[in-house]
Amino acid sequence: MKPIIMRDGILGDWNEIRTTINQASPLKFKVFKNHATDIEGYIIFDGKKFPLFLMLGLPDINNKILYDSKSPSILKMGWAAPDTFLIAIPDWDKGVKTNEDNQIKLIYKDIGTTSYCLIENQNFSSTISKCN
Repeated sequence: MKPIIMRDGILGDWNEIRTTINQASPLKFKVFKNHATDIEGYIIFDGKKFPLFLMLGLPDINNKILYDSKSPSILKMGWAAPDTFLIAIPDWDKGVKTNEDNQIKLIYKDIGTTSYCLIENQNFSSTISKCN
């Protein structure tokens, strides 16, 4: 069963990405449907690909997502249940050159072995599809 994960929040434009996404203001994703496993991701910005550190976030009474910015984060998360929030922080020190356009990408599997990709393109338009 296909997991559905979408990014939460608004990003102004790519020129602000590097200064606005950090531990105080991370990317936030929500698992809407079905369990997702082997979750990992990256952001491509300005010709470089940066891995995303992932951690779990919890909503409070006012729907603000709480997380411990000092807690350990990982590059690949084992699994996440529906209604789980994922916090993602780019490792801005680990950029690798690429020819790909600006994008945010999460790669994950369902409970079986099918892999899916959430790609948010340079226009902040999202698609989910099967990927290799």
